Amino acid sequence: MASTRVPSIRDIILQREKDNVLVEEQFPLPRVFAECEKLLEEEDAASFVESGKRVSVKLKKKITSTLERFVMEVAMLCNMADVDFQEKKPMPWARIFHELMVCTQKLIASSTRTLLLGAAHIYKEAYLEKKASKRAMQSYAALSLHSWLDLHRLDVGNAIIGLTPSADMLKWFTEWVEGGKLKEELRVRAAAAAQKPPDTQALDPFGFPARRGDVVVARVDLTQKGAGDLRKRVQASTVLQGEASTDITTITIYGRVKDAVEFNHRTFLQVWVSPLEQSELAIPVTECAPVNQLVKHLNNVLVERSWGEDRLLMRRLIQDPFTHFKKQIAHEEMRVIEGLFGEKGVPREVMGLVERGEMMSFLHYNALEAVVALTISIDDLQAKAHEMDQWGKSQVEGLIKDLTGERDHAAQRLFMPTAAEDLDQINTISFAEQFKERVQRFSNRAQVEFLRMKTEKSKVLDGHMKNQLSRWWVSIIEVQCEMFLMPLGYDQSVCDADTYIDQPPTSISGVKKNLSLIQRIIDPKDNEFGEDKLVQELKEEVYPVIQEFIYKAQLVVCEELYGSVRTEDIAGLDLEKAEAYLGQHREELERSKVGEDAEEARRWYLAISGLIKDIEYLRVMKELEEEADLNQGSGKSSKLSLQNAVPVSGIVMGYFYRIENMLKTVLELWEHRSMSPNGQGEGEDGHLRMHGTESTGREEGGEEAEKRKKRKSLNMKKRMSMNMKMLPFQKLRGDIAHVEGTAVPEEHKVQPPPLVVEVVVEEERGREEEEEERGRDMKRGGGI
Repeated sequence: MASTRVPSIRDIILQREKDNVLVEEQFPLPRVFAECEKLLEEEDAASFVESGKRVSVKLKKKITSTLERFVMEVAMLCNMADVDFQEKKPMPWARIFHELMVCTQKLIASSTRTLLLGAAHIYKEAYLEKKASKRAMQSYAALSLHSWLDLHRLDVGNAIIGLTPSADMLKWFTEWVEGGKLKEELRVRAAAAAQKPPDTQALDPFGFPARRGDVVVARVDLTQKGAGDLRKRVQASTVLQGEASTDITTITIYGRVKDAVEFNHRTFLQVWVSPLEQSELAIPVTECAPVNQLVKHLNNVLVERSWGEDRLLMRRLIQDPFTHFKKQIAHEEMRVIEGLFGEKGVPREVMGLVERGEMMSFLHYNALEAVVALTISIDDLQAKAHEMDQWGKSQVEGLIKDLTGERDHAAQRLFMPTAAEDLDQINTISFAEQFKERVQRFSNRAQVEFLRMKTEKSKVLDGHMKNQLSRWWVSIIEVQCEMFLMPLGYDQSVCDADTYIDQPPTSISGVKKNLSLIQRIIDPKDNEFGEDKLVQELKEEVYPVIQEFIYKAQLVVCEELYGSVRTEDIAGLDLEKAEAYLGQHREELERSKVGEDAEEARRWYLAISGLIKDIEYLRVMKELEEEADLNQGSGKSSKLSLQNAVPVSGIVMGYFYRIENMLKTVLELWEHRSMSPNGQGEGEDGHLRMHGTESTGREEGGEEAEKRKKRKSLNMKKRMSMNMKMLPFQKLRGDIAHVEGTAVPEEHKVQPPPLVVEVVVEEERGREEEEEERGRDMKRGGGI
């Protein structure tokens, strides 16, 4: 018999590039199939099988002759001799149909399968016994075609077998394997099977909801026997990507189920993972999922039934064969960019942050400014672009040779129906232009980020950032302290912090209970409720924010006064010298910053001098906190007294002192009225009851009594006022604690910014007058 060389993918692509047609002499397999299909279409063999009509003797003879001629021509192309049929060697139908798909670069149409299966069915039913002895070779080939087509219902050419699923398919596969979908689907199929005739090809008895011949997604253990080709494939792929393959122990790919077996109380599927179906692997059913079930996520009933007939849909179901290659291109481009900017002194870390589009810390302000100011000459850019172009072309040549070289097609790497288009896409990449665009995008990102940092810098200078932080800080301290009190039984409903002077509490006993709790909290000799832990947590949240604001503010001062953004200058800023320098060179600095505009110059001076004072205040605040920590470590009281500059721990305790004063005032104002026969009393439920004549302030003394009441109320409010003078700061976007590779001293490596609260408790005024007035009220037996 004559022999015909099976064409490689390279042959096909080269031929298509030459004349865009398939030459019959070079690729005879498509011609043989086309001739057979044409004859069978004329004889309409498929319709007889579908309708159950009787086939005439004459038509049977035509179909028989056509099918026998077809299978023998195909056998000759496969170099099968008479002895092969005598020894009953199987016809390599998987290879035949796969090579047909490779040659045409098209999915094998369902009509082709239907025609051939119909003809083989007629042949089997009518001529099996009669032809078996006389025409053994033809009968054997025709019957094997019938069995093979009956098993392969979708993707007859095995276009998808052995390829890696797409990201969506891998996600759905994981949900199937780990989400218990296997048992759920078996229950559904068991209920439906009771109303249908038994299916001899179904694998449900083995605990898998599919039929023999169905396509599955399977997770293969690379250490198992028979997985050597897959191991080589993984190794080759990882070498191409410049990675190590030692940690890869499994691979998830498409396969086709041959059968199911049980071994050692476990069920395994025998799965072909090669398009030529030369050998199968035993894979646990728990590591497999039917594609027919996974594509249900596409929410299209027609697709679920015929996904194997749509090449574009099937292309979506597999991983892009060039994904890793594109990543390799991007990595090489970035390497060249790093060399281009690195030669100019730009740190590699900064280039990585710019490339990823991440928000950057003020620590990188000077480096980012250098990137923006850097000018790359056209000659340098062209040289690097040419270098990138040469590298890219060599890589593409090697990749295509690896994917389409002379092989036996045992493990395909491309989805053949779109292989030519995919390869054209890679072949047409202009690496030089692509590199130039990448450099331009890099520069644009650097400019955008630098503009953001400049805007942030102006907010530091004009005090906007301080105002933002003030609101943040007030919210943090209030919420954390309120949450601390809630589980301890503190009842906020007994009195209103805004109206407690004018409105009585709902329960005097509740006020007393709250006061007792607060006084135990602020007792410097005790830590009964874990208030030290509250203070520590707030310190850990606030001081990193303070530290970064200090660094930002120092950077702004250095740049505004000295024009320097060097790390060592920023970290070691001497505030006294900075203030002195500002005073000595004020006029010169104002002219250089804002020109001759006197009002703008005044604003700039106030802003920069105010910023210096902010930094100084924050430094004092930190020193006070460190002093408090030292006192605590030496056994001294850790409860801070209120001072002019208050650290975080003092601010927290100040919150509780304010509550204590409020509760004391409530008792001073309202407790005596519960004992007054004409005033108010407390019921059995502990709530105050108002009865009798309420004091209006005009009962005795008229206008004079009203004035005394207002004066007394004002004095009470003054006693309780806590003027929270917030030095505002904003939580920074760049967390300097996570910035690596900087020369900033350790004390400056913190995270985000806070504020400072100066608590001023005003002196009591008119205390004696209030006591005298209270005595007069008590004598009257009335209210305040």
